[in-house]
Amino acid sequence: MIVNGMPGSGKSTIGAALAEVLGCPFLSKDRVKEPLADIVGPMIDSRPLGGIAMDTVWAMAGAVENGVVVDAVWLRARDRSFLEAGLASAGSPRAVEVWCHVDVETARERLADRYDPGSPVRHEVHGDLTDVLAFWDEHGADAGPTGLLPVVTVDTTKPYDVGALVQEIADHFA
Repeated sequence: MIVNGMPGSGKSTIGAALAEVLGCPFLSKDRVKEPLADIVGPMIDSRPLGGIAMDTVWAMAGAVENGVVVDAVWLRARDRSFLEAGLASAGSPRAVEVWCHVDVETARERLADRYDPGSPVRHEVHGDLTDVLAFWDEHGADAGPTGLLPVVTVDTTKPYDVGALVQEIADHFA
């Protein structure tokens, strides 16, 4: 399954919770990209490094027999073909997209907290708060599910029940 949404939408929180309940690996683009950035430093820009990280994520997904939870941002117009190729390379005949819906103001608050100087330091490969907010400004109006897979939408501004979410996802595989 893939967990998709804009920055600050709660993808990693939901993805990690789903992986824990399902007993499968949580493959987060950021968790792969950050150590790669530590290895190469500024020699590879963030965007191409993100592509390398996703190639690694898909290779790992293909090596796991019982399913995975993959977390990243996939924009419909920009990334749909990359998602399609990734799913194919992982050998995933069936998948579900969990779309993490959040309004821009809530996302901005979460991101401001994430980049707050008193918070744990955010890896430099992600840029600064201004960069992430600019991404929202550029892509926020077009944000939504990719249209490639069945979709389960989670409003991450409200409490959610992971068990009910798992059941809703499972219904797509019945």
